[in-house]
Amino acid sequence: MPATLMKPRLPKAPPCNVPNSTLYLSNLNEKIKIPALKEALRKLYEPHGKIVEIVAHGNLRMRGQAFVVFEDEEAATKALEATKQTILFDKPILVQYARTNSFSTVKRKALAETNEDGTKEKRDQERQAALEMLKHNPYAFAMGGGGVPMVPPGALAPGAEGMGGQMPGGGMPPPAPPNKILFLQNLTSEITETMLRELFEKYDGFMEVRLVPGKSDIAFVEYEEESQAVDVKKQLGDQPTLNDHSFQIDYAKR
Repeated sequence: MPATLMKPRLPKAPPCNVPNSTLYLSNLNEKIKIPALKEALRKLYEPHGKIVEIVAHGNLRMRGQAFVVFEDEEAATKALEATKQTILFDKPILVQYARTNSFSTVKRKALAETNEDGTKEKRDQERQAALEMLKHNPYAFAMGGGGVPMVPPGALAPGAEGMGGQMPGGGMPPPAPPNKILFLQNLTSEITETMLRELFEKYDGFMEVRLVPGKSDIAFVEYEEESQAVDVKKQLGDQPTLNDHSFQIDYAKR
């Protein structure tokens, strides 16, 4: 359903009046599936400036909410003014500035302030920025299973990522039990989010594909029910091929 401009009585919420490039949306229709919601938000906000990312999740604590990240504050301000009286999917959107910048914004600013030879400095700045974001706004990152933030690799101290790989002592962690989130590994740079979405949305219960900033070889695919994810894994196999490249499918750690 297309968005229309009206003058509804908006739900009360403490506004954040400090401009930044990220908008926080609430009072969204919780019955709309995440892919459809993201697509509608993208169509609504794209005319106002370049969008870096849209963050929305179906877990209990994030239902009815989303973050729209623009490339700059000017675009975010234009979008806020233009859409704060908008009805989307039969509900008025409550729009305000996010209380903190998104991780992608913090990371871009940190990298811009680092000289070309400052490889270690870049890594340290990204790590510090990520830790600050977790402290003030854990939902700025893509969410993992059970609503646990998935911190981009390199953002935490070595060995603290908790996203797979070898365990201390050189052993390999046991495989995760079946659940509704699939963990994709060994992706190539030629495999895009659109390709993954087209592959997985054909199956019942598809919710979304989640990429990990700074880590192009892994991704997460979430379904509404565990049984649906199990069925997809059975049909595609453990090592399906996409764009002439095979990749690994496992269950995400919960």
